[in-house]
Amino acid sequence: MLKICDDVGTCWNDLGIMLNLPAATVRNVDADFRLSREKASEILHIWKERKGDAATVGSLERALLALEKKAIAQSLIGT
Repeated sequence: MLKICDDVGTCWNDLGIMLNLPAATVRNVDADFRLSREKASEILHIWKERKGDAATVGSLERALLALEKKAIAQSLIGT
């Protein structure tokens, strides 16, 4: 999943919300990290940590597709 951090870019914020992370968590990530890549990485880390086995590639793919990030979703699943 970390291979998509560069591609997520500035949509890391929307991705966090789409992955059902609390808005306060997303704001904290914004305050704690400077680069978009770092923010995307942290959002994915927090999501995986909180959701455990429910944090699947399929869930991430659906969130990216909902954000109209089809190319990133496809790179995630390798197609």
